[in-house]
Amino acid sequence: MKAVKLTLSGTEHYLAFNGEAMFDIHDAFGGAQALLEDIAPNTKDAFASLCKAVAILAQQGELVRRDLGCDPQRIYTADDFRRFAMPEDILAMKQAIPQAITLGFGREIVPENDEVDLGLAELNQKKRPDPRPLHTHGDTVGVIGARDAFSAARAGLRHVRALFKNAGL
Repeated sequence: MKAVKLTLSGTEHYLAFNGEAMFDIHDAFGGAQALLEDIAPNTKDAFASLCKAVAILAQQGELVRRDLGCDPQRIYTADDFRRFAMPEDILAMKQAIPQAITLGFGREIVPENDEVDLGLAELNQKKRPDPRPLHTHGDTVGVIGARDAFSAARAGLRHVRALFKNAGL
């Protein structure tokens, strides 16, 4: 189970954004993005939305824990979270919700075998910077003024060596 561990008032809650939680949040808030916008302000309404969302995610986390054979714990409601959450818990709750949503939408891709894509490996190797030193083109050496040096740097050209006008050369 992919879940975010949230400790509030000494009690551990596991917030799981699974399919059921996704649809419950869609029904309650209009979707995950709308939920994140609802809980952003520091208002009483935002706190109520925050507690409701934590209750939905914690309920799903607890149900999954039970299915995995863990000892059952109490399932807290939004009213419970509103009563028990301390001011310092609000920030932890606001951070845990996007983490749980990200975990829920994420997926793990496990390779079926240990094959290596040689074409992709060659392409990645070509993207590395050239380790050879820079060389000047031809035998000409010119004096570059400050404006030209600035333009060259913006164009992505690297500085090789500098000659000063009054260096006696």
